[in-house]
Amino acid sequence: AAELRFAGALGNSGEPGETLVSFAGPTASGMGLVLDDANTLWDRGGAKQLNRYGLDGRLLASFELPESAERNDQMTRAGDQLLFKLKRVIHALPLNAVPGMKPQRLPGEAEVMSSNALDGKVVILEKEELFWLDAVTGARTALMKPGVRLQALVLGEDGTIHGFGEGKVFAWKDGQLLQGFPKGFTGERPQKIGK
Repeated sequence: AAELRFAGALGNSGEPGETLVSFAGPTASGMGLVLDDANTLWDRGGAKQLNRYGLDGRLLASFELPESAERNDQMTRAGDQLLFKLKRVIHALPLNAVPGMKPQRLPGEAEVMSSNALDGKVVILEKEELFWLDAVTGARTALMKPGVRLQALVLGEDGTIHGFGEGKVFAWKDGQLLQGFPKGFTGERPQKIGK
């Protein structure tokens, strides 16, 4: 039988000083945890701050974010970069950032950003068109116009783009809708992608 083991208390380290978790600005929901190669966790700490945590709950660093508390704000790891969609603006911060560094705004806007990346790129939806977005350069490469209103995007390991919207899940590969799609979809957050 599985056994639960206590491994730390994220958000309440019990230590005073710089390692005590802090938040800045109004409260804001998370943007999705990111785990990096150093086994540290990244998430929003209020509407104006990004926090980096040790697995034992200690605050390792904080970074200023442009203020946003929107429900659909997102954070995605793309290679060695963190990408943030705050409101409709994409920002990037390297995973090796030191305190005091600020995320850099990338050109353009996006209504939706994929929740994962492939080869250092995410897919974004801007003005009814899908683009690859390079996390380092900010360069965009046009992909296609899906022809449906999307609320979420997820990338498959083979480059398949799964789009969620209008009560359905769509799947495109090389700009073509895959056989068997769209499929019915209910719920708010995608799970069991492509099944």
